[in-house]
Amino acid sequence: LRRLAGLTEDLLEVSRMDAGRAVVVPSRIDLVDLLAEVVDDAGGAEIAIAAPAVLEVTTDPARLRVVVRNLLANAVQHGAPPVDVTVDRAAADVVLSVRDAGPGVPAELRDRVFDRFVRGDEARHGSSSGLGLAIARENARLLGGSLSLLPDGRTFVLQLPDLADQG
Repeated sequence: LRRLAGLTEDLLEVSRMDAGRAVVVPSRIDLVDLLAEVVDDAGGAEIAIAAPAVLEVTTDPARLRVVVRNLLANAVQHGAPPVDVTVDRAAADVVLSVRDAGPGVPAELRDRVFDRFVRGDEARHGSSSGLGLAIARENARLLGGSLSLLPDGRTFVLQLPDLADQG
């Protein structure tokens, strides 16, 4: 039932995004605090954060949590420890990367890893619906940013503007 409820919520979110009804509610937050909360929620098992002590940014914290939660869940479920989260400023943007020590996304899936319903090896995807990274990328887009996978297949990079700088 939990898996079905999660899949239903994912499908509803995808339909809101497709219909252009997804809402962004920006507020000023400390990104480092948000990361620490998401890491704690993920069990914190072998997840290290490299970030400034404080990094204030204006963004939608609920949408950002969805992105970071998905990246961490994928790293923990499909990768291998340790999981390293790095965050820093790059001009007016914030760049957050999540890298694990696992084998990475198989080469044949890297070009479509953000497509809906894409899942890897049956033995590795567990209860995955294949919607998480598609939803994460769309949330990044809604926040004015981007989500990509580096060529190593193990590092996801989220680039976000500070919405306060958008005028």
